[in-house]
Amino acid sequence: ELTVNYPAFTTNNFTSFIANIFLVHNWTIPELTYNYPSWSISSEFYTYAIFALLILFSRNNIKIISLILLINIFLCAFLLDKYGFGTDNLQGPLRCLYSFSIGVIVCNLYRSLKNKYLLSNSSIPLTVILIVVLIVINYGTKEFEYIELIPLSFGMIILSLALTKKNTFINQTLSKNWLVYLGTISYGIYMIHAAFWWWLQQSLKFIFKLPTSIDQEGRVTLNFDNIVISNFISLAGIIIIIFLAHLSYQFVEKKLNSQKYLKK
Repeated sequence: ELTVNYPAFTTNNFTSFIANIFLVHNWTIPELTYNYPSWSISSEFYTYAIFALLILFSRNNIKIISLILLINIFLCAFLLDKYGFGTDNLQGPLRCLYSFSIGVIVCNLYRSLKNKYLLSNSSIPLTVILIVVLIVINYGTKEFEYIELIPLSFGMIILSLALTKKNTFINQTLSKNWLVYLGTISYGIYMIHAAFWWWLQQSLKFIFKLPTSIDQEGRVTLNFDNIVISNFISLAGIIIIIFLAHLSYQFVEKKLNSQKYLKK
């Protein structure tokens, strides 16, 4: 089944529209609205602003910043364990503050260790990746009692890879052009995918007249009885989303990030 829509104006209304314009929707509205992946962009934008203020008031003192971030990690982990690992206007910002703090700590660890310890083979990062993959496969759900360990696990992957020499098998593999490019356009993939699936679902519903049903929350869903067709639609959709993200990067992101445009 594919979720098609919510009842009109229950979540996507004027209030949520204004909140989206100013990127405050994940801090003020408990539901996901409009292009729902933007909940994380909302949290990230103001998390960066908070971090900038931290640097300003601490006068860029690494020890003070690290101490505050460590305290924040433990505080957020405690609150996430208590309230859950969701996307509402409490859990979403907490998740962002928590994960961002882990990222900064990982960066500081890398800077302090890179001139002392560099791994000369791929065994340690591959082992870390394997362990994290098994953890995510078996426990990577909101129902997992210790779900807040998942961002820490990914931090371990990043740190182990960063501390591994670039000529090793793992880093040579991850440096393949097509993998690097997928990472480059991943922002577009993330921001485009929900809108594309919404458009596709609406098309299947109204143009191709696929059968629908209404769940207990009032959402209309599409019913697929043929697994081959549903898998084909999913695969084709992923390919189209990647292509759209490529276009977005080439004709929007690169232009807006160019020095010429920024100077204007």
